[in-house]
Amino acid sequence: MANERFESVWDAICDTAEDTETMKLWSSRLSAVQRYITDRRMTAKEAGALFGIEAETVERIRRGRVGALSTEDVEGMIRSAAGQGVRLP
Repeated sequence: MANERFESVWDAICDTAEDTETMKLWSSRLSAVQRYITDRRMTAKEAGALFGIEAETVERIRRGRVGALSTEDVEGMIRSAAGQGVRLP
């Protein structure tokens, strides 16, 4: 078995270049949301109101249980925050 090297974990596990780019975007945007919540020491209720999600979802994000979040979910969270003046990378 040959040892392959990949640029990222997404390159290793995704089947297509399009899937890889989608997952890289999803990952970077969700990381920005996580950092924003953590850096500001927001409560789940505060973060939920800002990002347009339930406090329970905020808690799942904090614990890294994000498998059920789609790219559309994350983009919706960012749009909700942007509507309130928050700009994420």
